[in-house]
Parts: sequence; C-alpha cells; structure tokens
Amino acid sequence: MFNSIPGFRGLLLLALSFTCINCRQHTSGKEDGDGAHLPDSAENIVKKVADNGEQAQPQLFPFGQELSSFHNSQTLRNEAGDCTTTLREFNRDSLRIVTDSTDCFDYGVHNQYFLFRKDSLEQVHIFEFYPQYDPAGEKLTYVATETVYSLARQPARTYVRSDTLAQPEPGEMKSAFESELIPDRDALLEDLRIQLASLEDPGEDPYGLNIEVYKDTDGGKADIYLYSNAWANPAWISQEPAMSPIPEEQYIAWEIPKAAAFAFNSWYAGGGYIYYGLIEGSEVMIYRRFVEETQPDEERFTLYKMISLDPQASTPSYYICYRDDRDKDRVLMIAISENGIALWAVYKGVEDQYILVEKTRETDTSGAVPLLENSYGAFSGNTLSGTFILTHSGNWDYAKFAPADKAEEQRFTINHEASTGEKGYSTKPCF
Repeated sequence: MFNSIPGFRGLLLLALSFTCINCRQHTSGKEDGDGAHLPDSAENIVKKVADNGEQAQPQLFPFGQELSSFHNSQTLRNEAGDCTTTLREFNRDSLRIVTDSTDCFDYGVHNQYFLFRKDSLEQVHIFEFYPQYDPAGEKLTYVATETVYSLARQPARTYVRSDTLAQPEPGEMKSAFESELIPDRDALLEDLRIQLASLEDPGEDPYGLNIEVYKDTDGGKADIYLYSNAWANPAWISQEPAMSPIPEEQYIAWEIPKAAAFAFNSWYAGGGYIYYGLIEGSEVMIYRRFVEETQPDEERFTLYKMISLDPQASTPSYYICYRDDRDKDRVLMIAISENGIALWAVYKGVEDQYILVEKTRETDTSGAVPLLENSYGAFSGNTLSGTFILTHSGNWDYAKFAPADKAEEQRFTINHEASTGEKGYSTKPCF
C-alpha cells in the first residue's frame, strides 16, 4: 500500500456543491445500484468500436477482467449539494480495481477506474460527460471525453478522445483515440494516487489530532473539540448527547475511509451522527451522516465542516466593553477580530483571560432588526470554563456567560460610552 497523501477530494466536492444547488436529474444511461453512471463493459465497448470499423487501442474498464469474480472490499459514499461520489474497491489475488464516480446530474458525471497489480498502478480509464442543450434549448446532447493512461507499458502513453453523444454511454463514442507519450510518469502517478488516498491505510499523523469531550456543558450535552499540536487552541466540532470513538477495525463496516484520522459516533436513544475526519492538504475535512437503528444505510456522508491546519493568528481589531446587568462593578472586555470573531474575554481586575473558541453562529431576521448570536467555548488553559453567548441587535450588544461548574449565569450589556470610538467600536482596550 502506498501511504495516505493529502488530496483534493473534499475541496472538489465543496466546489461542486456551490454549483450544484437545485440541479435536476435528467441524464439517462446505465446506472449502478447507487445511481452513478458506469460505462459499458470492455467487451461491449470493443464490439461497438469494431462495428464502426475502428480499432480500440487502449484497454478500458474493466480491463479485461470479470468484476463479478472480485471481492468488493470497501465502499465509500459522500454527498455535497446535488453531487454524489461513490468509491469502490475490488480485490482478487494480486489485482485491485477501484471505481470512482462523481455524479452532479445537470453539471455532468466524472467516472474514473484504476487497475492495480499488487501495489503498482497499471491502467486508468476516465470517462466524463457534460450535458448541453442546443441554442434553441430543445435538444439535449452530451459532450463526452474519454482518457486512458497506460502506465504498465514502456514508454507510458495517454489516449484521449472526445465526442458529442445522444446518450451518455462510452460505447457510443465514434471518434478515434489520439495518443502521445506521458512526459513525466512519476508526477502523473503521484497525482492519481492522491485522489485515492482515502482508500489507503493512514500514515503517520504529523498534526497529532485528538478528540476531547467536555460533558454536561449545556443541558446535559457534550461539547466535542478537536486538538492538534499545530494549534494554540482547539477547534469545536459539535455538541452531542453522547460520544464514543469508533475502532479502526469497524471503519469499513460504517463506510469510513481507512485513511480517516479519527472517527466517532453520537449514538443515543436509537440513532445519532457518525463523524470522521480526513487530512486533505492543509485542511481537516470532517464528514458526518445520521444513522437510525431501524434504517442504518438511509443517508450518506456529507461534508460537515472544514478546519484549517494552518490557522493564521488573529489580533484584536476592536473591543466591546460590557457591564454586568446586576453588578455594575463587574466589567467585562471582549476582543474582536477584523472579521467579527471574538478572540478572548477578560474581567476588570482579573489577570487571566478566557480564550474564546467559536462554536455556532445564528441569525434571526424575523424581527424589525436582525438578531445575531454567536456562541463560544471559554477556555482557561486546557480547561473549558464555560460558554459565552454574544448577541448583537441594532446598536446593542449583550453577553451571557454560563460557567461550566453550574454557578450562577452572568448577563452583560454594552457600555456605549466606553465601547464607542471615532468609527464605531473602540480600537482601544476598555481598561
């Protein structure tokens, strides 16, 4: 096995999700059980091409093999917007075939097929098509491209052909392949293997990722935070009624990639979310899906959030000064970054600061003035001391602090006189 290498799958899916909102499925053609379009067998493709008086040069999926004789050892399925991606791994003796299908319906389908012998990548077959209407918007056709990388041959070659099809089937392509030598076989192999990193056993984690759970911080629920030796502060993942790590030997059964840096479930009272994290480039891509006891395979994993592994240090852009609603001698200052994220909080007369870690953002537009509410975990060293909820409405700011030890809740209101500067909030500390 080659080592897990940071890839771009999560970024590709996220980009596709931005363009695939409200897509409708109108493509036709052969489908597998998950609705992803697969090309004809190699035998049918060769026959159709031969019927057209042409000779098939490269070897196409399933590469002269009978896929039914292989064992389906792993299946991974993700969704983002209206795009679905399904990876399957098949093994037999020293051979391994991987199918990788991303279907974005109106925005096209991208299928890739990989043939390995032992750990050596020998063949890659790519078939992609994009639907388009004629200028009058009446006739639908498909612009298709087929690419084959023949890597076992020396020298390695690439074969490419394009065509416009009435139906999105590779066997319908009538154009001839154009072939050329691959100038840098090693670079191409590295790029292709990056795409399959999620199927591989995890390599050494250079970031030291680990999960910490702080229980009973809000109504009996647990706050789940991700720590890394690359960060000064943790990152909040979610709040759940329960949390249990998932052992690596159970990853395949739950369709969790072998390369996942962590995985856990929030199973409680017959259902819950399953989470896993993949290191992809400079990001931790966190996926989740909801599982019900009665319908365990109903939903697929979707991209839940992305956390940078290289966060940029933020400095305060302005400060908000608060007074306690019941104790006017208790004064609170919160530092805010340029993009409006609270960084730390400190009480007047107290030396230690609370480091604030953003949890959620909510906006309520039902009233005459929008109400913005952000919640933060308040850390003193490595200890979660409580939760700050900051609210903004019109010219008013409010803060609420709920201590983790269940002590009395504190409520604050902005001190306009101390918080106002020449251009809005004060750029000078309150004290």
